[in-house]
Amino acid sequence: MYRLLSSALAALFLTTFGLAGCGGSADPAGPPAPQLLRAETGAGRQVMVSWAPVAAPGLERYVIHWRQGSGPQEMLASVSLPDTGRVIPRLQPGTYSFAVEAVDATGRTSPRSAEVTTTVLPAPQAAIPLGTDGAPNGYYEYLPAGYGDGVPRPLLIYLHGTGYGGNGSFDLDSVLACCPPGMVNAGTWPASLPFVVLSPQSSLTQTRADCAVGEEIHSFLAWALARYTVDPKRIYLTGMSCGAIRVWNYLGARTDQQVAAVLLMAGDPGSAWTQAGCGLGRVAIWAFHGTDDRQVSFSSEQAIMQQLLACPAPPRRDVVFTAVQGAGHEVAWEAYEGSTGLEALNWLLAHGKP
Repeated sequence: MYRLLSSALAALFLTTFGLAGCGGSADPAGPPAPQLLRAETGAGRQVMVSWAPVAAPGLERYVIHWRQGSGPQEMLASVSLPDTGRVIPRLQPGTYSFAVEAVDATGRTSPRSAEVTTTVLPAPQAAIPLGTDGAPNGYYEYLPAGYGDGVPRPLLIYLHGTGYGGNGSFDLDSVLACCPPGMVNAGTWPASLPFVVLSPQSSLTQTRADCAVGEEIHSFLAWALARYTVDPKRIYLTGMSCGAIRVWNYLGARTDQQVAAVLLMAGDPGSAWTQAGCGLGRVAIWAFHGTDDRQVSFSSEQAIMQQLLACPAPPRRDVVFTAVQGAGHEVAWEAYEGSTGLEALNWLLAHGKP
């Protein structure tokens, strides 16, 4: 849906989401009323509000007004020029009406546009576009039942594969194609699992060389640990293909600085062993790989996992390598939903940091 919007609207996601005063009542000498073009619901309980630019001397900003159902209309956000749109995330299910007004530098306001109404449907996770809350990536957020009671939950970060990257805004729904966010979206994620699941979208996954950039994981994790009520001893990573390669790169540089255990599918350790050697084993690692994978070498990951198994234990923690016989590159189903799926996810929970 968002791909159909004009490229000029892409800049709106870089605007910090904030509040401002409502201004005064409409002044006939103020700017003309904007034309609200759309208030359109996207996946993950978000609404894209956009309007035609107003041509008026001294124009300073736009103000979005909204109401839910038949409730009172309230001011929602102040949008600086030249932006002519805003994504409103984390909305609760229901019917919403939006209007917009223009404000000039003297504080004079235009008449409000005609309202546009849209319905936000229930969704188990929220889309948080880049620029919404200070996160270094746009991401999908799943919160387990009971979250918000002050009890820290385990945190699971999912890293997607090549082909699912994007700008963190218009392209964000690509991360729903697979794995934990896809399972949550399809209603197959076990509600019994206590994880906060965050699925960031990377713009650095277009080539194999891009996949080897693991520092982006460190930055997103640092931000998430400061924002969410999570247990710092139960931080986990999981990734498929390019995502798994990024996790290996991260482990080579950071080992157990932030994470307790990882669950990987079709990855390649690259230089991780050269960087950290047996130090990789300070993190519990379960890796799945198809024996007939023609995209990422089965033997490379198998060799490193065998070297890890030979490391002294302790301090080396649990190491599990599952060779999926006859499988190609796509082994995510086996890891998350197959015969070992729930077992592997519960295995993560069994490995907290000391």
